[in-house]
Amino acid sequence: MTYRDGDTYDGEWESNKHHGKGSMVYLGGGKYKGEWRDSKHHGYGILFYSDGAKYEGEWRIGKKHGKGVYTRSDGTTYEGEYLKGKRHGKGTYTRSDGAQYAGSWKEGNMHGTGVCTTADNKRSTCKFNDGELIQE
Repeated sequence: MTYRDGDTYDGEWESNKHHGKGSMVYLGGGKYKGEWRDSKHHGYGILFYSDGAKYEGEWRIGKKHGKGVYTRSDGTTYEGEYLKGKRHGKGTYTRSDGAQYAGSWKEGNMHGTGVCTTADNKRSTCKFNDGELIQE
């Protein structure tokens, strides 16, 4: 089905809503392929963003929720847990130069104790509070 805005959906329906497996191609350049509930991403799916980024993982009511991997077009990645669309729980953020933080996240920010690794592979324990480094 093609919508007025140019988006195209191909997949299963229930009560006139996307429900089950399906894919949506967005006029702006993005694409989602996976599970739907009540016309929202729900379950497992892959979202390809128009800027070249990609998220592959679990969704709940249209938001990243559960385990997933987000990869930016420059190769920077986050692999870990999400809650209501935000990084939350345990996860690893790796920059394209190889620098990395592996540890706890809270509402989208590095939070708590983790392991920081520099681009030249030097490891240390680090501590964050709402995204701000407080101890290295």
